[in-house]
Amino acid sequence: MGAVPKKMVTVLGKRVPVIVFIYLSIVVVLVVSLLLPWISLVVAFHPEHPELSVDGSITARVYLWGKVYVACNYIINEIGGSKQEVASIDYGSATILWSFFAIIVVAIMLYVILILTELGKIKTPFLTKTTTQFYIETLAVVLLMVTAIIFVYLHNIITTGISEVGNLGALKADIFQDGRQLRDIYTHTSVSWSLSWGPGYIIFVLSTLYALAIYIDRHLFSTILNLSTYWRLRGHFVILSYYLMGFPIAEAVVGQYYYTWTPLLTIIYTREGVGVEWANPSFTIMFIIIAIMAIVYILGVTVFPLKYVIKAEPFITLALPDEEILRRHRILPITLQWKRNIDILLSILSFLAIAIFYVGLVRGLGRLLIIIYVIEKTGILWTTPTALILTVCIIAQVVLILKPTK
Repeated sequence: MGAVPKKMVTVLGKRVPVIVFIYLSIVVVLVVSLLLPWISLVVAFHPEHPELSVDGSITARVYLWGKVYVACNYIINEIGGSKQEVASIDYGSATILWSFFAIIVVAIMLYVILILTELGKIKTPFLTKTTTQFYIETLAVVLLMVTAIIFVYLHNIITTGISEVGNLGALKADIFQDGRQLRDIYTHTSVSWSLSWGPGYIIFVLSTLYALAIYIDRHLFSTILNLSTYWRLRGHFVILSYYLMGFPIAEAVVGQYYYTWTPLLTIIYTREGVGVEWANPSFTIMFIIIAIMAIVYILGVTVFPLKYVIKAEPFITLALPDEEILRRHRILPITLQWKRNIDILLSILSFLAIAIFYVGLVRGLGRLLIIIYVIEKTGILWTTPTALILTVCIIAQVVLILKPTK
């Protein structure tokens, strides 16, 4: 937490710290996430013929303030041209979601305090201390990180308040089965499924990743470690990859069961409870590789000799005493070799991680998808948005070594 001059911009004739706009953007995105559904399930029917087809949708929305509703709104086109309209809405309540809502509100308030402090609107000595501001931001980031991971696993066992549905995991399975049955009966119907996370939760996860990256950059990479842009960027990819391994890789509905695949475990949600199995070995190996990457990176920037030549300032300058310049010239080849080796090692580990990830997705889950969706037609499988972000982070680390200046 070294003292670094604040970057300022002029707004309406006043000098404002740049960090204020960063904090403000986090607050705005968090508020928007609270207003949108965190679970959004849609089965859309598209008629391919005027007869024996269905036109409309089955939707379910769950908001963080506890509101749950399931709506059926579709028209059945019978043989002979007759039509049957189905329209119903069931409302429920998941009051435990209020706890998540309250935690995010607390995080928003913490960022508002930081904004007001940076603008000079709060002059309380305790709050204006650099150490206090650091602890406030730390608490806000930790709240966001923990909430994002806990919600994605806990929400499937939350009861909906709709008697015939049960918990949210069962709701996802029921909506899929209702859509499949209508498609099987009215054969001139194509169906599109969207059973993944709602826009509110996706936006919240993105804001959490952004807040984490800003926090690490401000309080570690740019200050304590004072790393160059290249090594800061590589560090962000490493740490975000490691954090993203805490989220599910893929999810599926298979019959009356809802599956979640994580790097270490496979979680099975039913109306009766939760079952746990060991994860696909490929995912576990990928987790181990990414953990090794994080360890190598941390040791590289803090312990290994390359730490001297990956700083933001030049390793050798004329401002140094002659003896120090000579000493640094002597150790320069060793440090550069360490730098090159660690850089190559991180890219190799990233390549192995993405290759094993591909094997797990294609040979493991791909085979299951063909069986449940194409052959037996009893389920559907999809990868999560965080799995896509994880893939981007790993691939970026593979190709980052091609950057000419480091």
